[in-house]
Amino acid sequence: HTNSTINALPIIESKLSLLPSKNEQQFGLGWVNVLVLIGMARRNTNLVDMNNCQDLYLPKRILRDNDRPPRITDLPETVNSALQLLLSITVDSYPELVDDWVEATCSYDARKDARVAISIVPVNKIVAAAFVVSAEAEILIYGCDD
Repeated sequence: HTNSTINALPIIESKLSLLPSKNEQQFGLGWVNVLVLIGMARRNTNLVDMNNCQDLYLPKRILRDNDRPPRITDLPETVNSALQLLLSITVDSYPELVDDWVEATCSYDARKDARVAISIVPVNKIVAAAFVVSAEAEILIYGCDD
């Protein structure tokens, strides 16, 4: 799934201009990138879990150019927080983020912490960061799985 997403990214990037706003374009690209991170953490992607995440964190409408997370008044706080985070991932910062994430998800035990981090980062960035540090410490102490 992760490789499919990575391979589809150039196709998606070439179609971004068809989306109705810059925010929606950035959201679309950011969402594809987050799917790669979710895949690396091997998060359970069953229907119930994904529906819950969509309800909590994804907007239920097309984003407009005048939308400014975390202050979009017609969207819940959790969606605003997730959008603010998602829209902050730039094309320039993404490769470094992926490199760090590859390291933080290279063992079973580290991936457990990474899954928690990716699940709570829209709600509590500090606690999520602690789980990422825990995943990285796990790798430093025990190494990656073979």
